Parts: sequence; structure tokens; C-alpha cells
Amino acid sequence: AAQFAHEEAASYFSRALDLLPLGEHKLRFELLLARERSLDSLGERKAQAADLATLESLAAALGAEQELAVAARRSHSFYNLGTFPATLESARRATALAAGLGDRRAEAKGCWYQALALRKLGRQGEGGPLLERALDLALAIDAKDIAADCLGALANDVRFRGDFKAA
Repeated sequence: AAQFAHEEAASYFSRALDLLPLGEHKLRFELLLARERSLDSLGERKAQAADLATLESLAAALGAEQELAVAARRSHSFYNLGTFPATLESARRATALAAGLGDRRAEAKGCWYQALALRKLGRQGEGGPLLERALDLALAIDAKDIAADCLGALANDVRFRGDFKAA
């Protein structure tokens, strides 16, 4: 049922985009971002990549908030594809943009993606401080979902090192 809902949503977003006047850049961005999320849930990677490329072009003209949204979505997409150097690069960009905008939730998520990418690249030691930073940010804004992700990743890191007492 969920897959059908995502297919239907992507179809509706596509129809809305087809009807939207060309000058409606901000609304086009929002609709594309929503469709990209549906395509991600469906595993439609080529269509998702095309939407991300279009989103990136639009974001450059719209501003930092939209650039942050694209960098965050790219981090997620690259991680799912197993493209960890690109995940790291996108997550660094998202983190920097989020910090500049004062968006602590997005900053925490960017730090978390950086740490995950570093782990997959065999550089766990560099990821620990990023996870701690993400955890601090998440706790400061009561983002329990991100805090839980960070704690799970920190536990996996100490378990990986064989420090079962700390885990």
C-alpha cells in the first residue's frame, strides 16, 4: 500500500509540475523536492537524480535555505547509493549551510551523515567528534530521533573498537 501511495504521489507531483507556469521557481522547487522524496521511497534512482540536478539549479537562484535542502537530500541519496565520498562532500556542505542559517536540526543531521560516510570510508576516528556534535545539537533542540540515531552510531563505533563496556 505504501508503494502505491508513493507512486500516486509522484504522479500527482508530476502533473502539478506540468501545469505550473515557468516563472514559479519557488513552488516548482517545493513540488520537485516533494516528488524527489517520493521517488526516493520508490527506489527510482535515475528519476531521483534528475530531480536533484534540477533542484540544485533552482536552489542556486533561490537562496541558502533551498541550497541546504538540496545538499541534505543529496547526502541522503548518495549514502543510499553507497557513494560515500560524495555523501561526505554533500553532508559537509549541508552542515556548513545549516550552521550559517542557524538550523541546528539540519546541522545535526549533516554531522551525522558525515560521520556515517567517514565510517564507511574506514575513518571512524574522524566521525566520533561529529557524532558527539550532532548529539549535542540534537539534545539542545530536543530532536530525539536524531539523538537516538547518534547514540546508536556511537554505540556501534565503540562496539567496533571492541570496547563492549562503553557500548
